[in-house]
Amino acid sequence: MRQSYFSYYEAYNARGEVLLNGNGSFEVEGGATRPENVGEHLQKILADVQAINPTVTRVVIKNLTKL
Repeated sequence: MRQSYFSYYEAYNARGEVLLNGNGSFEVEGGATRPENVGEHLQKILADVQAINPTVTRVVIKNLTKL
């Protein structure tokens, strides 16, 4: 069984200023998510955000919702 998750995140620069925010999603097989699923999702978000704004150094997932 596949389970979908929706995330809201904020991206920060080195001084801790919020540069942008957005939403993401991912799916897992077998129901419940594991820390490595969230870690992979976070790395994907960081790469995508840094392509838009290279000064982003950190992304924080503020909300993770099981759909």
